[in-house]
Amino acid sequence: MIAINNVLLVDDEQLDLEVLQRFTPWEQLDMAIVGAVHGGGAALNLLQEKHVDILITDIQMPLMSGLELAEQAKRLFPHLKIIFISGHEDFQYAKRAISMNASSYILKPVNDQELLNTLQLVREQLKYEREQMKKEEQMDSSIPLLQNEMMYQWLRGTIEYRMLYHFHEKWGIIWDGGQCCVAIIEMDDMAWKLKAFSDDQRRFAIDHVFRLISDYIHVRQLGIYCKTGDDKVVILMGGCKLEPAETMQNLVDHVRNHSNLTITVGLGSQVDSLQRSPLLLPESLRGAWNEDVCRQMSGNHDGADRGRNR
Repeated sequence: MIAINNVLLVDDEQLDLEVLQRFTPWEQLDMAIVGAVHGGGAALNLLQEKHVDILITDIQMPLMSGLELAEQAKRLFPHLKIIFISGHEDFQYAKRAISMNASSYILKPVNDQELLNTLQLVREQLKYEREQMKKEEQMDSSIPLLQNEMMYQWLRGTIEYRMLYHFHEKWGIIWDGGQCCVAIIEMDDMAWKLKAFSDDQRRFAIDHVFRLISDYIHVRQLGIYCKTGDDKVVILMGGCKLEPAETMQNLVDHVRNHSNLTITVGLGSQVDSLQRSPLLLPESLRGAWNEDVCRQMSGNHDGADRGRNR
């Protein structure tokens, strides 16, 4: 589907506005006029009411010049494309237009072909910017999935720690690889707690708990984590700013207070530095699984004597 670019026309001369509206092939340019006003104040109001991609404005107008309008509009909408139209070939005007990164500075009487060429160029610029924004959004949405898979493969031993570290470094993910420990989170008694649920309800309940856990980790910057194939979460808690056992107990309480499900957390021993000794991680990982050596917190008070930490 072709994107339609919205255009706002501003000129204190009614005849000039009508000429621009009537004799420019807006539809062929994939553009639509969303407003044609006589002054800067009205233009600013309309800019805040409607989405505008391109502002075409006269420079010399009473009360507020086109340059003043453009400066205020750019502060509000930095990505707005601006085309100036002027009846005066004044270098100072052109200089200010250039400083605002204007798309063009066209002299009156407007040459139809010059305006057409300018609008075609602006259309291509907007198309390119949208494509770049879409690519960035797609990349941003895929990074958490890539991070999850990278960490999961590292925990399984199929990739080395340095690959995970370089991935975090490349995408600006905060993780120092210093002192850390492993926490393993699993949901309690899902089979019978969700027995009466439909498949969709069951998936929603489980996803809700995962969102509670991931939001808790992100807000407190606890470290990096991944979901495993068996609906568990492994957290690699970094640094020593927080007491791991207390932090995980708070997470257990947080999930219990905001969900019908509860979780149990197994906490392994601390490792001094993964950067210096990446092979120490399995020791903490095994500890998080081993109920005889790890610290465990459970939100399932009813089953306190059954299984892990019960």
